This record gives sequence, structure tokens and C-alpha cells, in this order.
Amino acid sequence: MSSGGGFDLSCGILSTDGRIYQVEYASKAVDDQETVLGIRCSDGIVLASEIRLPTKHVVEGTHHRLFLVDDHIIMGCAGLLFDGKALVARAREECSNHRAQSEVEPGIRAIADKVAMEVHSHTLHGVYRPYGSVVFIAGVYKGKPELYCINPSGANLGYFANAAGDGRQLAKTELERLNLADIDVDTAVVEMKRIMDLLKEDATIPEEFYSREMMVVRRVEDAVDIERVDIEGIEVPETE
Repeated sequence: MSSGGGFDLSCGILSTDGRIYQVEYASKAVDDQETVLGIRCSDGIVLASEIRLPTKHVVEGTHHRLFLVDDHIIMGCAGLLFDGKALVARAREECSNHRAQSEVEPGIRAIADKVAMEVHSHTLHGVYRPYGSVVFIAGVYKGKPELYCINPSGANLGYFANAAGDGRQLAKTELERLNLADIDVDTAVVEMKRIMDLLKEDATIPEEFYSREMMVVRRVEDAVDIERVDIEGIEVPETE
């Protein structure tokens, strides 16, 4: 039975108070899933994510929420993972098409806008459902770190830092305490580990079903370096 007075039967219907219920339901799907967060630094980007394993028999390293998109771009997917992976595939396709046509690396904002248009298109027609995912698109382009976040409505905004998922409030509170205007990658990696430790303490699932991952994009002179960081090997100084 519809809970939105019939206005939630299709994303092509606006309610009498101007709401699109299907988009709100998609956002709720994101709020119930693992937390993904990102920080834009002076010299790069840091993304991190919780991972809840469906079974302890899953092979380590085969379940990801952070992905490589291009030589200078990475993505993080909060919410429904299969929806997020579809958007990663779309971003990779856009990067490939851009390189084939212009033989230069694509701009991060341009790729984010393309993905945002795809997400928004699924809020306009009754034959589609909205993507139940919030995606982070980040990297270094022409020496400048950039971090964008696209929500299920298709809104695409640039951020100094952001978080999505069920631990977003705790993560955002901690992110707001950082000096985001001047933070560098090395400092952000440690702060991200500290925040991820707080999220782990707040988790309600057994430890054998819980994992974490981190990716870093770093500006190195005239090049860009991307790596997966062993989050468990990061030491966080004790606070007094």
C-alpha cells in the first residue's frame, strides 16, 4: 500500500507539497548503508569507506566501495552498491570517450556533471527508479584537487569534505572540527583513520563481518599518484 497518498507510485509525480517521494526513498536507502567519506586536501584527496561483508566467507579484497575511474579520478559509492557500480561504469565510459575524442585527460567536474545528468534522468520518467546511491567523484586535475558528491536527485556539489551513509552525522561532526582549508594528505589520512575508528566503535555488527578501505589521490610534482592505503596500518596519535 502506498504511504505517500499515491504520489510515490512513480518518480514522475510531484506531490501537492512539491516532493518527489521516490527520490526521498532512494535517499533513505543510502542512509541505511555503510558510511563513505571524503576530504579534499591541499595536495590531493582522501576517500574512505566502511565495508559490511554479507558473510565471513567473502574473500578479502573482493568487496569494495572505492574504485579507480581514470588515471587521476577515483569514486566512492554510498548506498546500494549495485547502483553505485553502475555509475562507476558510466563514469569510466565517459572518461574513455573523452580520451578517444580529444586525446587528453577529462576534467573531473565534466565527468561529475555527466554522471549527475544520468542520475537526474532517473528522476524524470516513471519507467525508471532513482539511483539509491550517493557517489563521490574525486581526483586531481591540472594540479588542483577536486571533490564532488552526487545525491539521488542528481544534485552535484563540490565539497571540502563530506560523508554519506548511516554514520554520516558522526563523521560530519568530526570533519567539521578539521582545518579543511589547509589540511594536507598526510594529515588527512591520519584524521580519516581516527574518524573511521569512531565509526567502528559505533558499529553494531560482529567484527568478522566488518572491514574498511581507503584510497588516496596525491599530486606529485607534475604527476598524479593513486593508491589503496592499508587503513589498519595507520597509527593515530593518542590525544590527551
